[in-house]
Amino acid sequence: MKDFLNLEITICIHKNKKLQEEISNFQEDIKKLLTKHDYEELQNILIEFSNKNKTKIMKKLEHKVSKQQESIHKTQQLQFNNEYCINLSNINIPNDIQEFIGLGKNFAIPFTQINDNDMLNMIIDTDLLLKSNITPFQTKDQLKPLITYDFINYFKRNKKMTPDEKYINHLYQKTKKYLKEHPEIYIINSDKGQKSVIIHKNDYEKKMTEHLKDENTYIPLMNSKLDINIILEKKVNDAIEELFDTNQIDEKDKQNLSISDSIPPRIYGSIKTHKTNHPIRPIVSTINCPTYKLSKFLNNILTNIYSDKYNIKNSFELKNQLKNIKLNQDDILTSFDVVALYTNVSQDEAIQSVMKRWNKIKIYTKIRKNHFQKLLELCVKESSYFLYNNIMYRQKYGLAMGNSLSGTLATFVLDDLLDNNLDSNKPKLLKKYIDDLLIIDPESKIETLFSKLNSSHNTIKFTIEKEIDGKLPFLDLLLIRQKNDITTD
Repeated sequence: MKDFLNLEITICIHKNKKLQEEISNFQEDIKKLLTKHDYEELQNILIEFSNKNKTKIMKKLEHKVSKQQESIHKTQQLQFNNEYCINLSNINIPNDIQEFIGLGKNFAIPFTQINDNDMLNMIIDTDLLLKSNITPFQTKDQLKPLITYDFINYFKRNKKMTPDEKYINHLYQKTKKYLKEHPEIYIINSDKGQKSVIIHKNDYEKKMTEHLKDENTYIPLMNSKLDINIILEKKVNDAIEELFDTNQIDEKDKQNLSISDSIPPRIYGSIKTHKTNHPIRPIVSTINCPTYKLSKFLNNILTNIYSDKYNIKNSFELKNQLKNIKLNQDDILTSFDVVALYTNVSQDEAIQSVMKRWNKIKIYTKIRKNHFQKLLELCVKESSYFLYNNIMYRQKYGLAMGNSLSGTLATFVLDDLLDNNLDSNKPKLLKKYIDDLLIIDPESKIETLFSKLNSSHNTIKFTIEKEIDGKLPFLDLLLIRQKNDITTD
């Protein structure tokens, strides 16, 4: 913190000194060119001009302020979309609080006056975030003074809140107070649709406990949670050291990937609001766990060989591709949904699926094949533990949703499954977003493919949904059949 304050002081002193020097030099130059009488006359003229200009500017500013105030008075009450907040509790929560919760976790709350301690704490937090990130050290050193300078300048502004901002801040304070008075209420993210879910603490914990009772997937561990973490942290650092010693990574990568003071992964659940009984989707937070940086590093390599043969990045990409599709009369719109994809992909199968792509992977890394596989095993198999309610569990089977690698590995496995089951007579359209597949083809062919996929793998299974009245929901779109074309809503 001392460094940040010294930096701010140095910047101010430097600017002030530079301005004083420029003014002094300019005055000396003018004095040399003019007589004393003329110089004094010039000063009087400049002072008079400055006062007139100041008056003119002040009138212009007052006019702008007046216009702005008129605009503010015309502001209508904010409109909230209450569809983005789902109350699954039996508690009668005020509507305005539900509306505010529905704004979501990424909504930026307008700040009020911030005291010096708050500002310093934010700068300290930013410094800690930079240290915990895999950003190169040189970049961190460049970012620190820039971020600090922007922070201080931003907070020094005498910014007045608009009526809308005041209302939002009022709702924020009211919601914060309400949730503090009702600790039995949890706010959870929905699995899809970016909605906020209000759920009773007991209901949430019951769903989580029931999920963790699956003995085929999870097993409680009796060992000390600290011992497991320390052992894995040492293995990761030893592996990084070996890569550096054998010239497979450089000094910068070694510094960025090495880990210290790691914590065990934590599990939590998002709520599947679109499913009956609202089950949870388990997500393991691996932030600051022993393999967190290494998993991101490996995933950055693997995304270079990501195939768009079946995969789409988002609904916008799908929307554009659907413009080129012409439907026949016997074609139907269907979606296949993989049942619990992550927990049904074998860890060994996932690693094998990666290594069969080695000829493509090796183009993007200096790491040798045997070392790359060992790193995958560290990140996928040995890091498959987590804490919940102070109890350590190990995931016996499947990939942890939350691990940076899991999405890419599951995509590779599912791509292989499709490759193995699609013959030369492929569907008119087959596109996939993680575990959701959109397929367009005649109904008989779709039924055959559905049966074939469900019998080709021991654990990966699909459900099917067909269009109703020419409409099919997929991702955040509603696909609408209109004669030979597909439109979206």
